[in-house]
Amino acid sequence: MCGENRYDAVSDTFLPDPVYWGDASQTVPLTLPVTGVCGSGGVPPEHRIRVSTAGSGCVHVLFDDLTGAYRVTRAEYQNFNGWAAPPDVFTDSNGQVGKQKITQSFDGWTTNVTQRVTEYFAGYPAETNVFAASPSVTFNGWVRGSSAYAVDRLPADADNTPDPADPKLRNVAVALMGGESGLGLGYIHNQAGATLPDGLGGISFKSRLRQSANPFEAVYYKYGFAMQNYLVRVNVRAADPLPPESPSVSVLGYYSDPENFYEFRVTQIPDTAFPVRDKRIAFELYKWQSGIPYRLARSAPGVNLSLNVETRLEMRMYSVGSMTEIRCKFGTSDNVVSYSDSGQTGGPALTQGGTIGFMSSDCRSGFSAVESQPTSSGAVPTGVATSLLSAVEPTFSSDVSNWSLAPSCRWEALATVTPRGIYAVEPTQTLGVYLQPTEWGTEGTPAAPGAAAWTLAHEILLTGFDDATHQIPVEAWRSHFVMLRVIGRPDGRRVDVVVDELGLSGWRGQTGSELSPGEDEQTNLPAAHEWTATEAWVSEGRVDLDHRRGGREVDALGAEGAWLDQSVRSPCMMTGAGMLEFDYQVLRAPARLTVQYAPAETPDAWQEVSSWVVAEAMTAFSHASVFLGTNSAGYLRVLNEHDDACGDARVLIDHAVAWDEPPVDDTAWRAYNAKISDSDALRVMLDESKACFLNNSQTAETDPVQDRALPFLQSPVLAFQFGSLTFMARAYDAGTPATIAIYASTNGCAAPAERWFKVHEFSDISHVLYQTYRFAPSVPAQFDAIRLVVATDGSSGRACVDDVAVCEPDAVAVAPCLTALGPATPISERAALEGDGQVTVRLSEPYPETVEIRLDVSPGASAANGRLSLAATNLVFEAGSVEQHVAINAVKDGTALSGADGFTVTPVMVSPAAAQLYYSASVAAVVRVQNDAPVIVSPGAGTQQQPLVTVPCGQPFNFRWEVTDVAADCTDNVGGGMQITWGFGDGTQSIAWGATGVIAHAYATEGVKTVSMTACDKDGAADEISFTVSVVAAPVTSASPVPVPHAWLDLYPTALSAAGGDYEQAAQDDVDSDGHAAWQEYVAGSDPTNQFSVFRAHVAVSNGTEQVTWTPDLGPFARRYTVEGKTNLTDAVWSAREPGMHFYKVNVSFP
Repeated sequence: MCGENRYDAVSDTFLPDPVYWGDASQTVPLTLPVTGVCGSGGVPPEHRIRVSTAGSGCVHVLFDDLTGAYRVTRAEYQNFNGWAAPPDVFTDSNGQVGKQKITQSFDGWTTNVTQRVTEYFAGYPAETNVFAASPSVTFNGWVRGSSAYAVDRLPADADNTPDPADPKLRNVAVALMGGESGLGLGYIHNQAGATLPDGLGGISFKSRLRQSANPFEAVYYKYGFAMQNYLVRVNVRAADPLPPESPSVSVLGYYSDPENFYEFRVTQIPDTAFPVRDKRIAFELYKWQSGIPYRLARSAPGVNLSLNVETRLEMRMYSVGSMTEIRCKFGTSDNVVSYSDSGQTGGPALTQGGTIGFMSSDCRSGFSAVESQPTSSGAVPTGVATSLLSAVEPTFSSDVSNWSLAPSCRWEALATVTPRGIYAVEPTQTLGVYLQPTEWGTEGTPAAPGAAAWTLAHEILLTGFDDATHQIPVEAWRSHFVMLRVIGRPDGRRVDVVVDELGLSGWRGQTGSELSPGEDEQTNLPAAHEWTATEAWVSEGRVDLDHRRGGREVDALGAEGAWLDQSVRSPCMMTGAGMLEFDYQVLRAPARLTVQYAPAETPDAWQEVSSWVVAEAMTAFSHASVFLGTNSAGYLRVLNEHDDACGDARVLIDHAVAWDEPPVDDTAWRAYNAKISDSDALRVMLDESKACFLNNSQTAETDPVQDRALPFLQSPVLAFQFGSLTFMARAYDAGTPATIAIYASTNGCAAPAERWFKVHEFSDISHVLYQTYRFAPSVPAQFDAIRLVVATDGSSGRACVDDVAVCEPDAVAVAPCLTALGPATPISERAALEGDGQVTVRLSEPYPETVEIRLDVSPGASAANGRLSLAATNLVFEAGSVEQHVAINAVKDGTALSGADGFTVTPVMVSPAAAQLYYSASVAAVVRVQNDAPVIVSPGAGTQQQPLVTVPCGQPFNFRWEVTDVAADCTDNVGGGMQITWGFGDGTQSIAWGATGVIAHAYATEGVKTVSMTACDKDGAADEISFTVSVVAAPVTSASPVPVPHAWLDLYPTALSAAGGDYEQAAQDDVDSDGHAAWQEYVAGSDPTNQFSVFRAHVAVSNGTEQVTWTPDLGPFARRYTVEGKTNLTDAVWSAREPGMHFYKVNVSFP
């Protein structure tokens, strides 16, 4: 026997050190009952006690760990934790030792991961901004039409680039045309294959609007068509945030109609040198001739510019003959583009003049403070400027009427913003999200856009030129083709939609199972011997049965039929299907949970066992136990049933258990008209698990009706003489005491009721707490089986029963005694080494009243005896308790006496007086506390062969020490504390006291010295070390006027580093620039790296007498201070002090 993991009440832990008991070896296993005496020790015995149970289910061991006496008998035992039965009704059931319990926590199952298909357009388009009506396939296999690739001016992020190593690659998206005639409405959709997920959980994408500049929608000054040779000035700005593509603003001059004019265009372009900076602008000059734009000039200066900063633009024109000169200015930069148009590009120059206008693309542009001014040859301003659109009121309101702002959907005049001006109207466009159901894995193609197969699922009204993110939940179990298509505007105007980062997530529930040997996540297939979940989602170690994820049967024409089963199924149980247990939580109600059974030979022929509806969502898990109890092989499963009333349920399943049900024989415990449960909230179970509840009615809460006369719990057939029956019991209902009668049979386990006879009875069993009940006849009896019985005639309440044991006759009784047990081996005086240990106080038999016990410790504490103290010396044992543990305090002192004879801890019964008589014997514990030698921490432990340190010859050197031991041994009391003996290896020795300290020693000669140190505590235990030191002449500089010890320069690493580690150079440098070299500061005793650290002397006059004072250096190096003086500073030399001197200096030198 092994007493492993002994519980220590003081530390609330289980101690790892085991105690072993063993008896003499047996050549063959002994037949029970067996008695004997064990020996104990700290190592496993050579032989083990071997016994044969001879047909009984369990073994009952009665062991006295004080004397080593033991008695082993046969027994039958039941705690109901492995008993499969209906938990909510009183019925008949059995608890067989051979029942299988197949558990499943789902923790090891493969977690379902949402499938996601995307199109981020991460590729290299052959062309951009070229719209085509015909469909084409994108980089990831989507289909687009009436569309074009669009490229942002900004760099692509990691998800949008085909080459993450190239930081200059720009983001690619797709522009869907907004309805221009001849090309239709733009669209993009997925298709069969890799772009089709299993089910459709949701749709995500980015979008923004795109609106090109249109001369037919330009704003212009209505009364300027006759203007010629003029300039136009205007403040322009594009609102934040700037759209990601290429927003532009344009000033129009000589505008005679929408097809003929000059255009000064300013566009935000990619910053190729530093893409994320986004501070580059292109200036372009166009001539529009008969509706066709011809670029005349372009420049893109490498300076930081941005359209979202309001800037003054100027476009100057001057025509003479057949030539027109155009000069353009941006802010303070003139001639950013210029051109002398003589008709060499795009036909004849525009010389007849025209009005002023503006247009913009892809941005919320603003134009304010507009003025014109005459120009002369070279397009040079002349004359006086004329305001055409003032930015102040009331002039602004009257000026606006002179401008054409048609169409109203494109331009608006705003007087309520700063600055007042003409602004582009942010357009709107409607994007449709269309769905077409299909089958996952299909090879079919989606219908053409506009076909009836597409259903408009969502309309999204888009606004703004900046990207917006859209998340559209769908949660469809069936796979769908998804199409984004521009719906168009009521006015028919063209506003394109740019889409990017398309994503579709899967949704369909999956079939999952546990991994069998040899399977992995890729090769795992459900099998009959595995737990299996269908149409389910496994996440965080739970099975999610969600109707929204569950699928339906679909015929060849695509029509949807019956719902597929969402379930968790047990393995096939070949020895019968007993019971299914599981935890469940309904997240979306109502939900109908149905437990079903299917025979092994027809696994799809499911039969209902139990079904219930949960009407409200649950905040926590609940436990279900459904009992079938058939001996036929088959499966059990829980089904999240889909019907008209419960069609949107979601249920989590966790911790499933399946029990088999082998045929019952005489070796099984049996219960009749009893409930075996761990879920009765009104009942207390001993181990927070199952208990047996015996009914007192043939009909109340029974299923089926229990028409036999007496409810009972019956033991297996007894293969031994009946010695005793022990069980825990309490009444089932408050206020209704229970009576449990003990019946026996000598006519076999299956004897009829009239052949069982009562042998004992326990009455007035209360509802308050479980109590132990024991029946042992004075003479052992030969019974076939035992029953615990509750009457149904109204004489008894229902009873709760647990921990039932039927045993062979007990061992011979012994007189009650009071025992104290200490540690088996001496304990260390240092808690950190061995642990403090404990004393166990034990009553051999429980006492029905509270008792008080005192612990006496002897001898008392002293320097010779040592010290032992306990955490408590007065103990109170409540009625029925038999054992307490008392911690030994950490503060201890071991001596030679305490380590040999030890301390005696004697338990003394204090009260009550009757208990003093009852416990006639008392056994004391012996606790031995050993003295531990001190441990030298510093200098390092052991013997050092190489010199531990270099010591300068002739200079004092400090040897430091640190020793650990218990507090009583660490004092510095001379003659009674920690004695430290130093031998310096040069024939000298010193003694010091205390656990820590410093001792100085100077060596007179050079060489390697062996130093020894011995630490001895007051009890004579010692630790010692030895090490060598190298005594050398202290190295000094040779080139400096005064030799400077290297050790002194080592104190100032900054100075040494400045000299490149050269000690000679460091001695003569002045690193702190205070006018003194390091060797001088060494002589003066100042810091060579601190310019404020200097040798200072003070002159003061006291009572007419000058006094020169200074602070001498009291370090290890002696110095000579010489005071000299002068009568006048003009005197040639300093001399020894004489009366009448008023000027002094102090010379510092070494003797």
